[in-house]
Amino acid sequence: MELTDNSLIHSQLNGELSKLHLDERLQALLSYIDCDTLADIGCDHGKISLGAILSRKAKFVVAADISKSCLEKAITLANNFNLRDKIKFFVSNGFQSITRKVDQAVIAGMGGIEITKIMSHENCPSRLILAPHSKCDILREHISCNNYRIVCDNIVKSQKKFYPVIVLEKSSHKPCYCSSELMYGKNLPQSPYFIEMLLEQKGKLEKILLENKNENIAKNLAMVMELLKF
Repeated sequence: MELTDNSLIHSQLNGELSKLHLDERLQALLSYIDCDTLADIGCDHGKISLGAILSRKAKFVVAADISKSCLEKAITLANNFNLRDKIKFFVSNGFQSITRKVDQAVIAGMGGIEITKIMSHENCPSRLILAPHSKCDILREHISCNNYRIVCDNIVKSQKKFYPVIVLEKSSHKPCYCSSELMYGKNLPQSPYFIEMLLEQKGKLEKILLENKNENIAKNLAMVMELLKF
């Protein structure tokens, strides 16, 4: 049976997508994108921007990074895939240099404190896909003080490391986090890596406590044990 024009195009796009070699973290972020215009904030190498176009998760991408050298790498990658007409690049601190309205945003490759600042910008859209690499508790505390629905707050594993993924939509209500969830997340929807991450964290904290009876470490261990009961 011959492929239809649409299925042939889809097959070609999937082939191009595989050339990006997206790891599990980037695949997880990509899976939550579904819009006309996406903002890729902290785009770094540009793989999310290209992946969103090639997988038809977005029709157009506004890609921004504070680093000019990182942005130049992303532009080179877009040129290699002949996608420069689908992605507009900005050297920008968050949304500061972006005036175009976007439907969704991926904000990745930075700490939770920086993400909270970006979330406060007037051009920030109502659906956010976040991947903080530190200070996740501060980010979740900020989320809990604002009107968001938590679509996802769980863990992915890539190259033997654990990464949080948080997806939010603007809502009329503030979400609720208990203290242990602020630190380690809600595991929503359930991820097989959440318990694995907690067990690894438990081992690290217990080892530290053997050498140093630190009150904060003991509190963190108690939070881990609380979450492991569920």
